[in-house]
Amino acid sequence: MFAPKNAKCHVCAKTVYINDLIVADEKSYHKSCFRCAECNNVLRLGNYASLNGRTYCKPHFKQLFKLKGNYNEGFGQEKLTEQWANNRREGGTTTTTTTGDEPNSP
Repeated sequence: MFAPKNAKCHVCAKTVYINDLIVADEKSYHKSCFRCAECNNVLRLGNYASLNGRTYCKPHFKQLFKLKGNYNEGFGQEKLTEQWANNRREGGTTTTTTTGDEPNSP
């Protein structure tokens, strides 16, 4: 994958030159700007995971998931049950996919 000629770093918004370029999740980064959102350690393409636009080292990604057992609560988002309740109060409907890890809709 090639970066655009005037690629800007997703973190610092400065120009990224090819010798310092990392492209992850279709975003350009300086090698030194590609860091874990939790511990701020520098990441490599082989040791990171991302969710909702944030990058994590694999140990912290696993730790945050295990903390609450799902991707929403562990990563600081609203509980799925609260989202469903809010949506029902507003009269909307949602389509969700269950993987066996989440409780069924109330």
